[in-house]
Amino acid sequence: MNEFECSVCGGPEGKCHPNCPNFEVSSEEPDFFRYLNGIIMTAADEFFVRNEKKVAKQLVVERMKQFQEDWDEITQFVQAGRDAGVFRKIEDILFFLHNPDKYKPLYLIWLELEKPQKDNKADFNLFKLEALNRRK
Repeated sequence: MNEFECSVCGGPEGKCHPNCPNFEVSSEEPDFFRYLNGIIMTAADEFFVRNEKKVAKQLVVERMKQFQEDWDEITQFVQAGRDAGVFRKIEDILFFLHNPDKYKPLYLIWLELEKPQKDNKADFNLFKLEALNRRK
C-alpha cells in the first residue's frame, strides 16, 4: 500500500470515497450518513475486537483442558511403565518426556490393553511381559 493512500478505502490522499469514514466533507453542513457510517464502523470494530478476545480466551481454556487430559494419560503411562520396570530411574522418565516417539510401540500396546495399571493383574502382567520382551 502506498503511504499516501487511505488505510480504509485505498483512495489517494485527500480523495477518499464518499462513504469512507476518513472522507472530508467540504461543506459546513453535517453529513448525517457519514455520521451514521462512523457510528456503525465503530460499533462493528468494537464488536469484532470483543469477539476476538472472547474466542481467544475460549481457545486457551480448551487447550488447557486438553493439556490436563493428556498429562493425566502420560502420568498413568509412566506409572504403569515404572511398575513394569520400563522406567527404573528418573533419567528414564526424562528420556521418555524428551523422546516420546521411542516409546510409541509400547504406548500403543498399553492403549490396546485399555491402559492397565498394577492393580489389574491380568492385563498389567501382559503389558509387563511385552515391555520386558521389547527391552531385550
